[in-house]
Amino acid sequence: YGKPMHVAMVVSDISDRKLAEDELMYTKNYIKNVFHSLQSMLVSVNAEFAVTQWNEAAEVFTGIKVNDALSKNLFELAPFLTRYKQNLEAVIKSELFREHIALDGAMSYLNISCCPLANDYMDGVVIRVDDVTEMEKKDEQLRQIQRMETVSKLAGGMAHDFNNVLAGI
Repeated sequence: YGKPMHVAMVVSDISDRKLAEDELMYTKNYIKNVFHSLQSMLVSVNAEFAVTQWNEAAEVFTGIKVNDALSKNLFELAPFLTRYKQNLEAVIKSELFREHIALDGAMSYLNISCCPLANDYMDGVVIRVDDVTEMEKKDEQLRQIQRMETVSKLAGGMAHDFNNVLAGI
């Protein structure tokens, strides 16, 4: 007469699944935070050089937002990396490049390194770019000071020797 006589119910304990999902979400957020907190420009690309990850340092360095960079061609977003296309294609592991690159009319010094990114669903490369311009400028100033110090010691030695010759006369 339209009234249910029996009720069938299945109860499943999904607490292990929920715990695994929570751990996965925690790990994902942790890795994302690490990726975005590094001061180095970090970019990952797939085999076609489409950007898959773009950290906040890359935003600052290029002026291009994360959402605008994703899925775009790396060499359109960062043309200074075009000279490394062959290296990136070969995915040279742990190869360190140091280049002097003019950016915005000023000489900049960049450390560029790349590491292969290969797994079951994607091949690509992770690119790390560090702006070491300030460090290079300080190194050049230190070299200049050392040269001046060397010339000073040489001149002082010559003056001492000349003084010894004059004292004998």
